[in-house]
Amino acid sequence: IAGNGIGSIQPVGLSGTGTASSSQSWPNGYTYQATFTVAAGQVPSAQTNFPALISGTFPDFATTANGGRVFNTCTQTVGNNATSVPCDLIFTSDAAGTALLNWEFETWSAATGAVNLWVNAPNLNNGTTIYAWYGRSSVTTLQTIPSAAWSSNFMAVYHLKENPAGPAPQLNDSTANANRATMNGTVAAGQQQAGQIDGSVNFEGDSWASLANPANFSFERTDSFSLSFWVKIASNSTATLLSKLAVNANGGWALLQFGGGNLALGLVGTGLNNQAIGETPAVTTGVWHNVVATYSGTSTVAGMQIYVDGVNQPLTALVNTLTTSIVNALTPAINSRAGGGAESNDSLDEIRISTKGVVFSPSWVTASFKNQSQPQAFFTVATGLTNSGGGSLSASPSGLTFPNQTVNTASTAQSTTVTNNGPGAATINAITITGLNPGDFGQTNNCPLSPNTIPANGTCQ
Repeated sequence: IAGNGIGSIQPVGLSGTGTASSSQSWPNGYTYQATFTVAAGQVPSAQTNFPALISGTFPDFATTANGGRVFNTCTQTVGNNATSVPCDLIFTSDAAGTALLNWEFETWSAATGAVNLWVNAPNLNNGTTIYAWYGRSSVTTLQTIPSAAWSSNFMAVYHLKENPAGPAPQLNDSTANANRATMNGTVAAGQQQAGQIDGSVNFEGDSWASLANPANFSFERTDSFSLSFWVKIASNSTATLLSKLAVNANGGWALLQFGGGNLALGLVGTGLNNQAIGETPAVTTGVWHNVVATYSGTSTVAGMQIYVDGVNQPLTALVNTLTTSIVNALTPAINSRAGGGAESNDSLDEIRISTKGVVFSPSWVTASFKNQSQPQAFFTVATGLTNSGGGSLSASPSGLTFPNQTVNTASTAQSTTVTNNGPGAATINAITITGLNPGDFGQTNNCPLSPNTIPANGTCQ
């Protein structure tokens, strides 16, 4: 499309999308379909086994008793936490609804359809669609393995949504590794507070959590690994946020907070002069930040990366003399060192610890931050789709914006891609331009017009 527009959005109008006047169940037996399509510019490069957050209020996902379209509820169990979730709400990677994915509900409201859930997307890129299906009264059992939402890249995943003063172990690990965490110190139920994603734990300076299975977190200086979490720093104080480190800092690893508001990744060998510590610039207090630290096994600060809100930070090497082993038999901890000590007043949410050998890539960090910080912008969502027997068309982008243009000269052409989301073939009767001064614009396309059709998953421009 090209023209002499005046900066107004020119949406592409479509007619003849193959929509029928009546609907029937989809071939997989569900009455309704929803699509979650990754918006343009959200994923820098293709990702595999990506834990995608779907978050928002979708009235269709409420139960039928509350005006929604979910018939039955099941119990999802993660550790010692049992959550009521929809039975007949499933997710697939295909438009036919047969390639079942794995997902974990963090929260779900039967009354409103509000959800926070994680879907393992085997392949994710801009334009990838995750399909949801719902409204099937015969489905009365859970259709997912929640722990399988988290690939073997993750040693532990903590949502920190639980009551920190509840029965031990209070903090559940969503992976299959059962690395649950037990709260210590002075703990109150009120420390469970609103987080970046559902709940979080405010550690209030005198509490911490010890992790089960310490050997699972015994990273050596020659191992690569990654750590991530959301943190709301209460004040610029020195503390240890995540570690497998002795109180006297003699052997281990830690993600640290310093009094100037700086964050640091530290690897400590035998003796205080046998370390590698890389420090970031100061981070603002009182707001949520996404922090990802990676280490590539070099025994030096050069092998460290720390990202804050998706941005790779310049690191200052405070110490860079590590030559001995960092492995210890201590208990790893959240908001502390082993056995307590160096606690912060911060709030923490959504902690991830990778398995050995995993370095989260810059593209993964960017995509993860965008997904978790603005999940509603990450996906383009359509709900309540019924099976007409034909196809369902969408245009990406749905509108084009042109700058001011000299009269009687042509602007640079821009394009939009039309996709048939299935399940059947789609028919286009006409393609038109709408918006301000549509006559000032011209368009060409390679889309087949009726009686020709676009097959399911086909595209044209």
